[in-house]
Amino acid sequence: MEEGTGTPLEKKRKLEEGNGTRIAEGGFDVSEKRIQMMLEPLSKESIQAILCKVATENEDVYNLIREKAGEDPAFRKLFVRGLPYTCTDEEFRKLFSMHGEIEEAAVIMDKVKGTCKGFGFVTFKDIDSTHSALETPTRPFEGREIHCNLAAVGHSVDGTTNDASSKPVDENDESLRKLFCRGLNYETTNEEFLNMFRQFGELEETNSTVVFDKTTGKSKGYGFITYRSKIDAMKALENPEKQLGGRTIKLNLASNDPKQGGSFEGNVALRKVFVRGLNYDTTQEEFQSLFQQYGETEDCNIAFDKSTGASKGYGFVTYTSPVSAMKCLEIPNKELDGKTIICNLAEKGKRSRPMNAMRQHQQQQHHHQTGYGYQQQQSYGYPQQQQPAYGTYPPQHKPAYGAYPQQQQPAYGAYPQHRPGYTYPR
Repeated sequence: MEEGTGTPLEKKRKLEEGNGTRIAEGGFDVSEKRIQMMLEPLSKESIQAILCKVATENEDVYNLIREKAGEDPAFRKLFVRGLPYTCTDEEFRKLFSMHGEIEEAAVIMDKVKGTCKGFGFVTFKDIDSTHSALETPTRPFEGREIHCNLAAVGHSVDGTTNDASSKPVDENDESLRKLFCRGLNYETTNEEFLNMFRQFGELEETNSTVVFDKTTGKSKGYGFITYRSKIDAMKALENPEKQLGGRTIKLNLASNDPKQGGSFEGNVALRKVFVRGLNYDTTQEEFQSLFQQYGETEDCNIAFDKSTGASKGYGFVTYTSPVSAMKCLEIPNKELDGKTIICNLAEKGKRSRPMNAMRQHQQQQHHHQTGYGYQQQQSYGYPQQQQPAYGTYPPQHKPAYGAYPQQQQPAYGAYPQHRPGYTYPR
């Protein structure tokens, strides 16, 4: 090709022979921040495609990905079900040793019967061995068909992955990824601020900044940090007080009241996980085996009916660290005893209390129906009508705002004392 021809990109850049590195005219000078900005709008699938292409051409990149993928033991640990009840730890380990070196392998035993419960866990020392085992997710063993999948990833009974509801909540729930930082030195620059928090994980740079006064251009002494992962946000929050610019800065979740104090580790709301959809035959030991792999727990219990002793189909896990709780919630849907169970922060369950209130309201309506079969209306958001004490006549009152005048309800067993449709004045 003659000099001066070619596309603008070809004229601007040339490919250095031998190492596959693109060199800009005058030298390769692209900052990590610039690359992060380019990657920010790309989808997960697009980034995966880029990495796959580069990793197949560059062994160093492949090894870097391999090392990163194997850091978390949860992604080297397999859950194996369908084992014969006579299976021993030795037989179980031998079954999977063909795939590589094993860090830990154990079948879960019934403490009373002393026999295998039909499932177990195996953790490999490297990610390659794990993937080798997963290439054959179903295999025969002693006359039975056993199934294996990553212990950290939920699968349905037929072995297919769960639907979109099993996506990591990281992608959507910014309330657990965005931090508020106060007490900044007014001289601290935006770059110094970001560098402090990059050590804990990857940031959403466009949503992380010191807040500056629009008129004066000076720092207001606070800022916001948004991580791409809840786990990284929790790592930053493990020590909510840090030193920056000669001052002690304080962190909290941006969704919380910034003035809240107290120990972050003591915040049970970020450490307690609610688990629903349990098999009613799942035991405490099985429940604990699944959830204690993510970290140390303060308590890990299935809820049992006090009268019958039967499982209620749900349970709670309180970790000693919010980081462990976030690791557990990376994949909220998991498989246990042939059922797909669903995990959420227990605190979020409080948001469903209006539903409980609605049920309670419906029950009240059932018990306070008028003689004409008309149910009292709930005046949402306004003071409720005072209910008369049992066996007494109701007080005179006006109807709730927005509702038609209702007949005053007589005491239980008494006849109405006024005409239908008539309301007494105060």
